[in-house]
Amino acid sequence: MPLGEVSTMAQHLSAARQLKAEIKAKRQGFEASLGAPFNAALGHFQHTKRLSADGARLHYPALSGIPVETYPAVANSLVAQGYRLESLNGYELTHARMAGPEPRLYLNVIYMMDPGVARQSQLKDEINGRRGEVERLEAMLRASRRGMGGPFHAPPGLEQAIQGQSVQIRIGEAELAQLISRPTTVTFQGLDGNAIAAKVTEMKSQDYLATRINAYGQNASIRYAPRFDREDSVDTQVALGLPVTSVNYDSIRASGRRLVRQGLVYVAGDRWVQLVTDRAGGKWRADNDMNAPQYQQRFNTHLNEGFILSDLNVTAGRGEPRFSAVWDQTPWSGFQARHNMTEMELQAESVRLALSGYHLYLLAGSARNGIANFSAAWQI
Repeated sequence: MPLGEVSTMAQHLSAARQLKAEIKAKRQGFEASLGAPFNAALGHFQHTKRLSADGARLHYPALSGIPVETYPAVANSLVAQGYRLESLNGYELTHARMAGPEPRLYLNVIYMMDPGVARQSQLKDEINGRRGEVERLEAMLRASRRGMGGPFHAPPGLEQAIQGQSVQIRIGEAELAQLISRPTTVTFQGLDGNAIAAKVTEMKSQDYLATRINAYGQNASIRYAPRFDREDSVDTQVALGLPVTSVNYDSIRASGRRLVRQGLVYVAGDRWVQLVTDRAGGKWRADNDMNAPQYQQRFNTHLNEGFILSDLNVTAGRGEPRFSAVWDQTPWSGFQARHNMTEMELQAESVRLALSGYHLYLLAGSARNGIANFSAAWQI
């Protein structure tokens, strides 16, 4: 083997070991925060990262196969670490080793850094920095007073500088208090149809709009896991529990809006759709209730037209995975998507692509013949 190939292989092995070490460290962190053995609380741990515009590493924990009863502890741990829910979907599995015929619900989630929490951290740093500057300036002022024998005259601009810093401290403290009392994002999980409708109205009265309506089937009924963002930053509208045949994408376009999220749930043989639309933006495409070959065909068509996945949902129906997806023309420098993966294949693909700078941004799962089946997308 040529020396150059040996060197390249060594670099890849070193990068793989470094990535595995980072994943292991994150796993240990979550285990410590949950206060219970990691594998008992979570399913398979996906961890990706990318660089922000300023070169800082942004970590995106993605978790697949979480037993629903352990999810609240997982969610609380992630929120405490400054993350917010990006997507959630679920699937039911019946295990031969489990007592009774009742299926068990598992969740797949992706979390991203909450900009509101990041802003809180930034404000705290700024306030502490300004307080330190005020102390320094006040020390200078006291020293100048002690050194003056006659009538006191402060150095030019010193008192004004102290006043200016003090004003900025009060402004920062007011913004911080508002962020703490009114978080940028609020999430819920496990709501039925009546509860989600009431929650949308309740949150609207508090100036929050639904930006994610994650839905899944559980015990022959639909359950919702919505995310609400402060109204001053979004302009979304939601439609819940629509029969799949009633969805009209042309009508959405004609209303001057664009589809940003859609979900499909099969319950007792019926097909129900949830939609989230936003103010008009760029061009978009959408398809619903596709089998795997149809999804692959639409994927290829839209990709050739310059569209990439912006939303992906998979549910079990008619004895197979059924896909719903949204594509848009968001600029991208690298994009990869896979479907029909086992959990181990999902993990291996995430690690392989992470070595090339990709991060997981879409994750969906369903069940087929008692086995979890995953679809995902990565981008740089």
